[in-house]
Amino acid sequence: SEHSAIALIATRQLESCRKLRQCEEMLGIAGNGAGQVGEGDLYVEDADARWEAVARVAREKTGFSVEQPADDEDLARPSKSRKFGAKANEQAQLRAATDTIYAHLYACIGRAQGLVDLEAEPLKLGPVFPGKDTIKAAMSFIYSAKSRGDTPAMYPSLAGSVLAAYNGTLRKFHLVDFDDLLLYANQVLEHSHVLEQVRGEYPYLLVDEFQDLNQLQMSLVLRLQTGIGRVTAVGDERQSIFAFRGASCEHNFATFLSHFVDAKVGRVGASDRDQDRGQGQGQAPVAGTMASLTRNYRSHQSIVDLGNIVARETGRGSALLERLRVPLTAQPSAPVVPVAVWSSRDKQSEATRIVRRISQLLRMGDCQPKDIAVISRVLNFGSYRPTGLIEQGLLREGIPFVVRGGASALKSPRMQAMMSLVRVVANSDDDVAAEKCLDTIVKDIGPAAKLKIQEFASSRLPMPSLYGRMRLVVQSTVLPKHSRASLQAFVAHVDRWAQLALSGEATLRELLRMLYDEYVKEVDEPEDPRAPVGQKTRPPDAIWEMIDAIADSLASATPGGVSAGDSDGEDLDRDGVRSEWSGRSVDPDGPCSMQALHLFSSQMCLLSSSAEDKGRVTRADSMKAMKKDKASDGPGSDGEEEEDSNAVVITTVHQAKGLEWEH
Repeated sequence: SEHSAIALIATRQLESCRKLRQCEEMLGIAGNGAGQVGEGDLYVEDADARWEAVARVAREKTGFSVEQPADDEDLARPSKSRKFGAKANEQAQLRAATDTIYAHLYACIGRAQGLVDLEAEPLKLGPVFPGKDTIKAAMSFIYSAKSRGDTPAMYPSLAGSVLAAYNGTLRKFHLVDFDDLLLYANQVLEHSHVLEQVRGEYPYLLVDEFQDLNQLQMSLVLRLQTGIGRVTAVGDERQSIFAFRGASCEHNFATFLSHFVDAKVGRVGASDRDQDRGQGQGQAPVAGTMASLTRNYRSHQSIVDLGNIVARETGRGSALLERLRVPLTAQPSAPVVPVAVWSSRDKQSEATRIVRRISQLLRMGDCQPKDIAVISRVLNFGSYRPTGLIEQGLLREGIPFVVRGGASALKSPRMQAMMSLVRVVANSDDDVAAEKCLDTIVKDIGPAAKLKIQEFASSRLPMPSLYGRMRLVVQSTVLPKHSRASLQAFVAHVDRWAQLALSGEATLRELLRMLYDEYVKEVDEPEDPRAPVGQKTRPPDAIWEMIDAIADSLASATPGGVSAGDSDGEDLDRDGVRSEWSGRSVDPDGPCSMQALHLFSSQMCLLSSSAEDKGRVTRADSMKAMKKDKASDGPGSDGEEEEDSNAVVITTVHQAKGLEWEH
């Protein structure tokens, strides 16, 4: 995010400030904090001007100058390719120049003086912001501090320096964040004439989602309405979800009750203007009121009762929570459905039990897949996916499902690489898949080598496919030796796998495992900065388990699990010529065939296209999904639209708000 990018730049600014102070010490420049390189108040507001002075004195004393920043390819990129544009590019260039100055001065002066080499001893942020992702931990601290209006001076040593550097970087880039807007609004309203004008412009105040206000927002409410009381707040402390951004739920409710409900504010009969001027002395002050909305219109009585029990037990001992958490009732017309609470020994048994229950509900015929929802607190926690085993179980059972509110593992680089490799093995004329393989899994093939492959034999008629040109290239000398060897190995593997599929000498599962182990599991996954320690990317085994589940799902097309090799229809050859397909299922542990490989490829493509959060169904029954109903009027017909929406929904608590399911 932009905030994290600013925080990263800010930590680099602190490193630069440490070097600045040591350079001033080496050159004998007297300055505020010169020579200070510990973990105290490190940030230097006027660092750019002081670096100019360092550069000038260094040139006078040593004859060294930096006319241009270091020749860095990253710095030569257009500024629009960087976050925050030219300003960030300018700071990166300045940092490169100052690093060069520091390296020169330390080599010439600092080492002889016995000073610490700051390049070898970088700032240690880990003890202050624990966790593998230091920037994430720092941002959590910054959010919390700024939401309360805290200043850097209120925090010790390094934490305060990081906050100061973050705020300083924002100012340097001429930016403000949301907390700055709130802070500056509060500061402006400290002027009485401004406050009077704003109160006159906005005499009444309505605050929605009151439980999510932070302390700066609560301060605005108090400034605008203290002593007046024309304010209404709507909120539910049980729905507070923004504590990580500084929301102070219980503090807000306690403050509001004491200022506007329990206190005597306002005067009966006083005009708005009189109240603003503090007149209307003859009228008696009145207290505010609190009303509780106790009717739940969405849930069955049994769910409401369970919620009442949880709310009561978790609120014991708090006078405030006991006052706020009044018991709720359901609509009298809503049927009572028993609520079952399960406790499973581990995540595998939990997933098995949930999938088994969904299968039972569907077999009984009392509901459709769209009447069932699996709701989780989150869908992705770093590389861990809480619903991953449930998704695999639904795939194996042939139950259609849709994931809403989170990214799917099917969009990961490894899954996309697997899909491309399977497509090339199944159809050597698939140029799109072949190019993807060149980009992601064939080693030592850069842009120049790829261009040579694409242009090779392009004058032949008919022009060979891209994979056909790969075969021809490995027999020539147009590529460097190491690139040619890597491409030759890839072609040999693909040809061998295709022969195994044609001959049925391996099962579909065995063949997929060969593809995965040889190339796919080595594909780099981007690191997730939000991931917890040790889970920066999805484990390779987790990706294979999803592939394995997709293979199992092919056996769910129709009962029986007949091998694709036993089909009455003619098999598919490697050129992708499609024969009549009887609709039978595929046994992933039976002899493989090109037909089975094509069906697996189609299944992966179908799932991948549905993986984005577009509300589309992730269907486990790929054969039924591919086979168009001859009676259908077309892809836009009402019948198909209704079928596509009939799937189990996997979603988050937040996404499910306001929606209803029978189970």
